[in-house]
Amino acid sequence: MPRIILSCIALALLGTAGTAIYRWLHRDNPTVAPDMTLLNENMRRSMENELGSPLLTLHLVELTVSQQDLDSEIERLKNLASRLGGSGAVSNLSAEGDRELFFEIPQIYAKQFIEAAQDRTKLVLEALPNSSDERQVIEVKLHVAK
Repeated sequence: MPRIILSCIALALLGTAGTAIYRWLHRDNPTVAPDMTLLNENMRRSMENELGSPLLTLHLVELTVSQQDLDSEIERLKNLASRLGGSGAVSNLSAEGDRELFFEIPQIYAKQFIEAAQDRTKLVLEALPNSSDERQVIEVKLHVAK
């Protein structure tokens, strides 16, 4: 009888040790976020096909920033958009901290916004409000430098 109890205890300890070793060996394997670019493109194309014409013109700006400058860069871009009469929204792209921002800017200021987004030293004067302006969507992807 004591041999059976000792055998059960030994098997339980071996199982626990094996599980602990397995978890310790696989603790540094991060999960990779799926690439959603093809899905986003297909969704946009299908919406355009269903509605007959593109809803919005979309421009893409990609920037690389350091982790400590990420929040200040997001604020800089939001302030830039508001100075030009636009607005913006932020979403997380992946576990690495990358961000995706969408800005809706009056079309006449879109080029100025893109240039100022790419060149951090460029100054932008505040735009005059005009509700009849056509709006343009600009996507800004902030990649965190590693």
